[in-house]
Amino acid sequence: MLPKNHPCIIDAAISLEILDKNKDPEFPTIVTSHMVHGPCSALNPNVPCKKDVVVVVVVVVEVAAVEVVVVVVVVVVVVVTVVVVVVVVVIVKVVVKVVEVVEAVIVVLVLVVVIVLVVIVVVVAVVVIVVVLVVAVVLVVVVAVVVVVVVVVIVVVEVVVVVVVVVVVVVVVVVTVVLVVVVVIVLVDDDFQTQTTSTCDGLSE
Repeated sequence: MLPKNHPCIIDAAISLEILDKNKDPEFPTIVTSHMVHGPCSALNPNVPCKKDVVVVVVVVVEVAAVEVVVVVVVVVVVVVTVVVVVVVVVIVKVVVKVVEVVEAVIVVLVLVVVIVLVVIVVVVAVVVIVVVLVVAVVLVVVVAVVVVVVVVVIVVVEVVVVVVVVVVVVVVVVVTVVLVVVVVIVLVDDDFQTQTTSTCDGLSE
């Protein structure tokens, strides 16, 4: 008794047949063009499985960058908050053990001011990080636009050069043809005049 995953069992259950072109001329073309293709390497970059790879990579990179930025901002905020809390707790314990009530009130007010200043510093740091990220994104967009514009300009210049070359070639050909025609006409006219002169001289004699 053969197991279910034996190749003979699989071949008996699954098979593929490309129909004869002479009997069914349409179906083999459909199968070979939509269901069968060659290698998926650099030898054949236009296969269906390779489409939109660049778009997927760009989207993945952008998502990863945003996630990294968010994680960095969150870590900075958490670390600063923990440091502030630890500093406040330590200062409060030292103040309670060392100074009197009035001095403790003054120290608490100072601590409040310090905490406010620390919060302001944290907010400013977060704003600076966001501004830097926005500037970086804008620079990336500007660079991409400049690259696209340069490519378009290069293509337009190449097209203009090709058109100019074609026009020059056509003009040269036309001028050459006209010159040849003029030369032929002049030669024919000279021959005709020579023959006419000879005929007239013969008649006069």
